[in-house]
Amino acid sequence: MVNTTSGTLSQTIQQRYIQELPLNGRNAANLVRMVPGVVTGTATATAGYANSADTIAISANGSRGNEVNYRLDGATHMDSVTNLNAAYPNPDAVQEFTVQTSNFSAQYGNFSGAVVNVATRSGSNELHGSAFYFARNGAMNARNYFAAQSDNLKRNQFGATVGGPILKNKLFFLGSFQNTIIRNESFTNQATVPNAAFRAGNFSSLLPGTLIRDPLNSNTPFPGNIIPAASLRPIAVNLLAKVPATTAANGLLRYARPDRSDTRQYLGKLDYNFGGHHLSGSGFFNQFEDPGWDGANTLLTVRIGQDQRTNNWKLQDSWTLRPNLINSVIVSGLMLDSFNLHRSTFWMSQFGPIRYNEPQESDRQLELGVTGFGGWGSVTNSPPGQWIRRNVEINNVTTWVRGRHTLNFGAEYSPWTAFDSSTKFQQSGNFTFSGQLSGNGISDLLLGRASTFVQSAGKFKQTRGSQISLFVDDTWRISRQLTFNLGLRWDPYFAWHDQLDQVSGFREGARSQRFLNAPPGAIFAGDPGFYKSGQKHDTDNFSPRFGFAWQPFANKSTTVIRGGYGIFYVRPFPRLYNNFVESAPFSPTLTLNGVDMQDPYGSSGTRNPFPPFAPVDLNDKNQAFSFPMPFAWFKEDWRVGYSQAWNLTLERQLGTDFLLRAAYVGNKGTNLQSFRERNWAIYSPTATVANTNARRPRGQYFASMKEMVDTGNSQYHSLQLTVDKRFSRNFSLPRLLHLVEVHRRRKR
Repeated sequence: MVNTTSGTLSQTIQQRYIQELPLNGRNAANLVRMVPGVVTGTATATAGYANSADTIAISANGSRGNEVNYRLDGATHMDSVTNLNAAYPNPDAVQEFTVQTSNFSAQYGNFSGAVVNVATRSGSNELHGSAFYFARNGAMNARNYFAAQSDNLKRNQFGATVGGPILKNKLFFLGSFQNTIIRNESFTNQATVPNAAFRAGNFSSLLPGTLIRDPLNSNTPFPGNIIPAASLRPIAVNLLAKVPATTAANGLLRYARPDRSDTRQYLGKLDYNFGGHHLSGSGFFNQFEDPGWDGANTLLTVRIGQDQRTNNWKLQDSWTLRPNLINSVIVSGLMLDSFNLHRSTFWMSQFGPIRYNEPQESDRQLELGVTGFGGWGSVTNSPPGQWIRRNVEINNVTTWVRGRHTLNFGAEYSPWTAFDSSTKFQQSGNFTFSGQLSGNGISDLLLGRASTFVQSAGKFKQTRGSQISLFVDDTWRISRQLTFNLGLRWDPYFAWHDQLDQVSGFREGARSQRFLNAPPGAIFAGDPGFYKSGQKHDTDNFSPRFGFAWQPFANKSTTVIRGGYGIFYVRPFPRLYNNFVESAPFSPTLTLNGVDMQDPYGSSGTRNPFPPFAPVDLNDKNQAFSFPMPFAWFKEDWRVGYSQAWNLTLERQLGTDFLLRAAYVGNKGTNLQSFRERNWAIYSPTATVANTNARRPRGQYFASMKEMVDTGNSQYHSLQLTVDKRFSRNFSLPRLLHLVEVHRRRKR
């Protein structure tokens, strides 16, 4: 049970336990939570438009939640939007689940947290098959304490797996499918809505603590905290009429909402033995569909519809050249398509006249937030749009056993990675009524004064790139009691780029030649002397790895002291380039403060840049700009962040089926990516929400200015205790884990 050959902290879960463990939703990725040092993801950049029930975010040994390397049969299996996992095959199709959390070999890189590899089953000389059906029904559930009644959940999950020979000893097949149908009406949905007095402009109940003031009349308090009917904006009154009411004194509204989804997945695999070659090919398809919810003719929060598709294919050749020399090459492709489907039935111009432009009617939606209230006026997992991701990868690993050495060396090459998106992000405008202008969020709304208004052209981008890594690893068995693991990996970063050159930068005093009306300092891909990717390539990323396993007692392999140290670089993912697209003139986004909700541009004296909405014409050198504009860019000499990881582990086997493990695990992150605001609004005694941009040092041209920098740091220390008991006599519980962690993290 003890590991006598490696300093890596890892855990492998075999097929029998994968099938027997009670996995919620039968999502094999959840098995990673059984491993010490793994917790729910921290500092994780998720994207609701690209996530499904199969997506998980975990943090391993203090790393960020998007620093886990997910693989399927040895090939990368993760989403370039979020760096989280793509959907995995169902447990009946899985042979083995392996997680490496600390000091993994040089064969793996570009991520610092953990390596998760799922291996699928193969057919054999005997025909085997299984079928399953799992049902959950709300009629058998107790009522949730916070729900008005028992839920109506109906989840039906069924499928089958079959494998066997086509040509005995030569050609084998495996096929698997699973279908998950969920129909539910949830009763725990909540919204906080204004009472009848607030809707009529009567805020007398807030006295004496809160005064409602007139922002259009020198902030004079309204007599009795009551806004006169003549001062109420009809557009706001009409809007609030679509917000359901409640009898609860605290404004809490509980309501039912239908929730339904369908998930279908199929796996097909062929294995062929030919001379010294073992050939394998597989295809995996998963589709998640959620029709969404339109709010049932109210302004309760709309849930956008989703159609998420995963397509994976793989070809592998394992070639035994000699008994001590094997070469394995894998060519794989991963295609992820996400479609967000418009479900909104209300938008601002339906409630009254407006003096700003909305997109075409099929793309319009209402997005507003009122401080102190919630659950209405917005859309979850917005915006409508599509996100298309493609990745082709070639892996080659050569294993050579020579004397006391086992050498592994090879390369990982991604010749083509693509991330295309076309969305309606904030095209309809996004309002915030914070209460800073009149004293209460609802009174701001009724007076038609928004503390913040944000409108964007949407997003249209075509990110491309290619990457390569090389590695060599040696397991050196010095003696029967001592083994060294030595490795070196090279992970150069060739910065991503946009097909349309939608990349920006900032150099003090520079003037763009690509866009002649750009403000001073703003430069773009295509300008002389500026990088197409907005940053330099970072190629000197060499990662040494060292590990050892020592058996202190001769002729006994029941006690092992293991440990190791390594450097692990964290390659950035293409989604980071979203920030450039939001900068003018590509898909300009404007943020205005303290404006009239019906005429945000006119009330702030700002040129209305819309239309056009994305995609805009980038061939026009005289493209107009609206100021002040938000701006984002990479630090030009930005370096790839890395982690130094180490562990020291003591393992002791008791008898034949009991293992005790104590491990000290540490992690130090350096040069981690983070954003820095470069145009802070400076406080003054006359500071207001409305003059935020005027108080910025570069407020004439720029609003918020965010630079992607490499100044983040983290530290993590933990004690991990594991008790592993292997049961027999048909017990299905494979092991008992107990984890104690003491850690400290710092990021700046």
